[in-house]
Amino acid sequence: MGNNGRTSNIIAEHLQFTKRSAPSSSSRGKKTSSILLGNLVRTHSAGIVRAIGSSVSGFLPGDLVVCLGDPSPGITGTLRTYRSLHSDMAIKITESLSFEISAGLPIIYGTLICSFGHIAQIRAGDQILTHAAAGDIRQAAIQCANKCQGRPSLKMELEYPYDPSRPLPDITMEYQYKISNCPGKTVIGVRIAYPPNGAAAPHRHGTASVAGYVVSGTVHNKMNNDPVKVYTTGGTWYEAPGCHHRISDNASKTEPAVLLATVIVDTDVFERDGMDAILQIDEEYL
Repeated sequence: MGNNGRTSNIIAEHLQFTKRSAPSSSSRGKKTSSILLGNLVRTHSAGIVRAIGSSVSGFLPGDLVVCLGDPSPGITGTLRTYRSLHSDMAIKITESLSFEISAGLPIIYGTLICSFGHIAQIRAGDQILTHAAAGDIRQAAIQCANKCQGRPSLKMELEYPYDPSRPLPDITMEYQYKISNCPGKTVIGVRIAYPPNGAAAPHRHGTASVAGYVVSGTVHNKMNNDPVKVYTTGGTWYEAPGCHHRISDNASKTEPAVLLATVIVDTDVFERDGMDAILQIDEEYL
């Protein structure tokens, strides 16, 4: 084994290829660029395990891994075709992750763990203010917060003000029916299509009850003084009459998101006021 023959090391081949197949024999001898950001900061990369030391457990040749390098002066880090490293510095990845994406994850989650876990020492119940919550580190923070609920560290609440410059969603009423076994009530289906980076202004739904369903994409949702929650495709929630829907936006800057809202409202109120009966935007945003 390399690195002074340490038996706890693995040898990883760094690849810049998006496919999982090994590189051709003609490219094997070339010094590959070790995955985008990894070859710039020389501290992280992704590739395939080619050999393991006798003391290594949990890895086998052929495993797909993301790994950290050594940025110390005089050390080439990840800027090489093959590298020997301690097995603690590698994590197996799945087929669903490309090498390019995998190689960028350590700096995102490493930044999160260092800043929130070691520097700020965030603990359960702490709250933080974050801007541009759709960014990579912010999304990682949301994921970690959701995973750590009920644990002694890294439970966070994300809060940010509504930005009127963000594009508005397209709202379409898909259906409406009077409910025969519930006299005086009407059920309405409303489709809310968010463009990339889209956001709805803070609003209420009057005396109506609303159930939300994420048809596609990922959305941020905050009602009343509850924490911001992240809903992905298939996610649902309920809004009681009078609920203040303070945040309702697309979590992605590049992909659209679609919601279906099922609204139960008094028939006479809806016939009198139309859509104004089920959607009242906060006055400062009119």
